[in-house]
Order: sequence, then structure tokens, then C-alpha cells
Amino acid sequence: MSRLPLRSKLIPAAAVLALCGLATVAVTHETPAPARSTADDSTADGLSLRCPAGESRTYRFEMDTTQSARLLEAEQRGHLALAGLVELRCHAEGPQGTVVGVRFGELDTARLDVAGQAALTPAATRALIGPEAVATLDAQGRFTGWQAPADAPPLFGHLSRGVLAELVVSLDAEPGALTWTTTAPTSLGVVAVAYTRLPDARDGAAQVERRPTGFERLDALPPGASADGAGRADRADRIEVDVEGEARAEISAGRVRTLAGTTSVQAFAADGRTLLDVTTRADFTLTAVGQFDPVGARAALATLAPALPADLPAADPALERRLLEARVDGLTFDGLTDDLLEFANGGAMPDHNRWLWRATGLLIAEPARCRELVPLFEDPHLTQEARALLLDLLANAGHADAQAALRAALDGETARTVPEAAALYQRVALLEAPDAETLTWALERHAGAPEALAGATAVSLGAVTGLRARQGDAEGAAVGNAALLRTVAAAGDPAAREVAVLALGNAGLPQNQVHLERLAADPDACVRAAVATALRKTATPEARATLLGLLGDAEPTVQRAAGKVLGTQTLDDETLTVLAARIAGGEIGDAAWPGLLTALAQRPDEPAARIVYAAMLRRPGLDPLLAERIRGLLGS
Repeated sequence: MSRLPLRSKLIPAAAVLALCGLATVAVTHETPAPARSTADDSTADGLSLRCPAGESRTYRFEMDTTQSARLLEAEQRGHLALAGLVELRCHAEGPQGTVVGVRFGELDTARLDVAGQAALTPAATRALIGPEAVATLDAQGRFTGWQAPADAPPLFGHLSRGVLAELVVSLDAEPGALTWTTTAPTSLGVVAVAYTRLPDARDGAAQVERRPTGFERLDALPPGASADGAGRADRADRIEVDVEGEARAEISAGRVRTLAGTTSVQAFAADGRTLLDVTTRADFTLTAVGQFDPVGARAALATLAPALPADLPAADPALERRLLEARVDGLTFDGLTDDLLEFANGGAMPDHNRWLWRATGLLIAEPARCRELVPLFEDPHLTQEARALLLDLLANAGHADAQAALRAALDGETARTVPEAAALYQRVALLEAPDAETLTWALERHAGAPEALAGATAVSLGAVTGLRARQGDAEGAAVGNAALLRTVAAAGDPAAREVAVLALGNAGLPQNQVHLERLAADPDACVRAAVATALRKTATPEARATLLGLLGDAEPTVQRAAGKVLGTQTLDDETLTVLAARIAGGEIGDAAWPGLLTALAQRPDEPAARIVYAAMLRRPGLDPLLAERIRGLLGS
């Protein structure tokens, strides 16, 4: 499993309906390698892929994808079924490389359902048949560009790109290689793929197997954060992405003659909930090889839209709009405000999660209406729960208009004077991609905050500062972080220091590690526990060393906080060895163990982890429930 950050409660519609090409590999093309007098020659020739100008290839195909995504705690389902004929056409060499076209013939099945709504009309299906899109392949066979007709439906470009990517196998640069790896642009992001050369078929056709091994970039998560090439998260609230499956292809005379495979992608929250579940099945069989006039086709190619990078996430504005309409499902703005006045005072709506999904969709579809919620926020008939729900809608909609409305509501008389003002203000921390205006506003509100709001403004400023840093706003984040450090330095009493430390932790910036390390020796236990919590977004060796020190704190609350944070990390053998020795020596109390066991459960059968289990079980007076959990992890 590769770890990636969970960046939002809202996955974009393009990702929810990627639904094609999820098991794809990079489209590549290689000319035959020069003949060599070695035993590898037959292997290299058997895998050579050729696309001579003027050749067309017709495949009968079936692709079927099911997807479910848990968004705002409501499960949304999608299904794509596409079957019929698809034609590949080998065009002449262009200035950027080889050009390969794809167009659909007859479609026996074309069905796209989202949240129980049909998103592909008969007219839209007919529009998929006929247009031709092309991929450009460079001299090394890399998929570098993609072009689709400007007058074709955006969905056509998305589906045809996925079909073409499925059909052409990526080869290794070294002739005769039995295994190789590559990366590939897919509808969900950039995936790493491993290939294996299998024994030839009985008739001499070459056979290969490909397996996805993990995502290098997952576009199913919204903008605002990303994972690096190793799949490490840049935030502590990570998800796990599990990619499994395989596809097998037969290659004969330089052509893929059959390809069949199944791939599944699952994303899990830290608490084990399944957030995303996608399964794709693809089956292609070559039925005919023909010829076309590549010279006559050049005029049509000249009218194509400018080339886009192959790994650019696919977008379809028309489909996005249809999905948004399906999400809103008839809810009007008047209906939204009526619901807030009638039901929200109780803190929940009938069918609450579905209502949230529809209401935030409406605010995304009609951004200007967000401003109209500001006067409603001031309505004296609203309770704290209703006002909090209204702010939640704005924070989850998240666009510029929603953020402006959120700021305006919190600047009003009600938000400044009601007893629950601090709790309302912290809704700012729910924003996933705060803009520069929100950071400036958060800085101003924190600088001028009354004592009752000082903590809330600090915590929210920390969250906004960290998110702006991860959005690339280094200058703005530096200003925000400097304000947070001044707050820590000025905090005189323990309660103020505790909140200031938590605010610094919300930012999660690596440069704050040295400040948090000093605060780990604070005389107040609540401040030391806050330091442990604040390090949850800083997965560095230095931060881990501070957490290991806090595990030995005399106060169980500090131990518990440090163990909980370490429980979210993958602990290496060196750290586990230190843990075992310190547990055996009685330096780490069992208050920290529940969190540590969560980390150990990721590798229960490894020797270093089992040594820690053994040290725990030898501890005199061990709680029976903890002992039972440890034995369960040991399988004994």
C-alpha cells in the first residue's frame, strides 16, 4: 500500500467519474531493435510493437468500471459500461513523434450512471461515434501529448484516451528484458506499473503481464496537497491507497492481438473506513487489420485542438455539470434556506449526510448564492447548531465566493458576541484550500482578537498557514508562521501556551520542530501533551526523537498523546528496538501502548515488532485487555 494524503471531503466529479483507463499503462511505441546474434533476439523481436503509417486495427472491446466514493459520509456510486468496436489508426511520423489515432465504431453498450442517475443520453452516445483523437509518442515511445477534435464531446476525448492507453503495451528500453517498470498516466493519476515477460503462446505469440504497484500522483484527491514520488504524505491525516490487479496481453506481428485484465483501487481513511473503491475490467480482441490513406487524413488532424500533456487529468465540463446536477438532485436555494430554518436548529437534517451532499453541491453550482447565507446567519431564530451547519456548508463548498461569505459571516455582530463564538470561528480550519484573502483575514483577526477568541483565531491561523504553505504560498505561510511563533513566545500562562502550541501544530511546518522540541520540557503536562499532538504533521527523525522522549514522561496524558501520534507512523527497526528496550526497562508506561499497537499492527509478523510485543507482555501488572490485544496481534 502506498500512503497518500486525504485532502478533502469532496472528490471532484472528474475523478468520481474517471471510470475508464483506471488500469492503463503509458501508451508507447518502439521500432524493432537492430538484429543481434544473441539468444535474446527472438525475445526482443517478439515484443516489438510496430505502427506503420496507413495501417488500421479494429478491436472488439468491453470495459466495465464500478466506483463508490464516500463523500461527506455519504456513499456515492458510479458505473460505466462501454462495449463495441474501436479502431486504431497509425498516422505518419509528425514533428513531435509517432501519431496514433483512435475512434469508436459501433457501440453495443454505452451506459454511464452516477448516483443512480443516467449521465449518458442516446444523443451523447451517438456523438461518441466517428470523431478521431490522436496520441503523440516520442522517439523513446513515451506518451507525450493528446489531441481531440474541438467539436467532439469532452467525454469522447476522455474515453478514447483511456481506451488507447489500455491497448498499447509499454516495452522496456533493453531488448530481451524479462521484467521492467514504468509509470503511466491514468484517469485517477500517475501510476507505477511492473511488467513481466511470460512464456510465448503455443502459436509463438509473445505474452506479457502488467501489474499496477502504486500511485505516484493521485488526482482523485482535490488540489491543495500532494504526495511526493515515494508516496509519503505531506499531511498527517493520511489515507492508504491499495492498488491490485493484472492484465495480460498477447503480441503478434508487432500488434496487440488480445488484452484482458482487472484492476482495483481502494483508498482507506486512517480509521479504516473505505473512502474510494474502484474496479475496472477491460477486454480487447483484434478482429481486423486494414489500410487507410494517411495523406488524406492530414487535413482532419490539422483541425485538432492543441496538444495537451498526456498526464494532464482529464476534464469534461459538460459531464461535470451533469454530475453536479445529479448531486444537487433538485434542491433549490429557497429549499436550502427553508431547511436551515426548519430543521437545523436541532443540529441535524432528515437524511443528514445526503442533505449535506446536495446542499454543498448547490453552493458549488451557484457560487454567488453563498453571499445570501450571510444575512441568514444573523437570523435570531437560528441556534448555535444551525449557525455551525451553515458555516460548514460554506467551508465545504470552499471556493472563493464561499470563503468570502464565511469571512463576512464571522465578521458580523452575531459571530462576535454569541457565547459559542470561538467554536463558530474555528470553522475556518475546515477549509481545504484557503485563498490568500483568507490568510490575510486570519492574520488580521488573530492580531486584533479579544481574549475570548484568541485561542480560536490562533488555531485557525495555524491551519490556514499550513495549507497555504502546501499550496505553494511560501511568502504568505512565512508571515502566518511568524505570527504563530510570536503567539507562543507571548503566552504567559500554561493554558495560553497549550493553545499556542496546538496552533503551531496545525501549521505542521518542519521548521517549527526546533521550537516544539524546546517546549517538550515545559513544566506543565498539558503543554507537553500539546507538543506531542503538534508533531503529528512532522514525520521527521527529529520529531520522532522528541516523541520517543515524551513517551517516557511521568504523566500518563503526555504518554498517551505521544503514543497516539507515533501510532500514525510507520516505525523502522531502529525505533522499534529502542521501544522494546525502554518498555523492558519500565521507562514507557502502558498509557502510550494503545497508540503504539496501532503502528505495530502494520507489521505484526516482523521480528522487531514481535520483540516489542514480547517486552510488553513481560510487564508486571499488564492490563488484561491490552494483553489480549497484544496476543491477538501475535496470533497466539
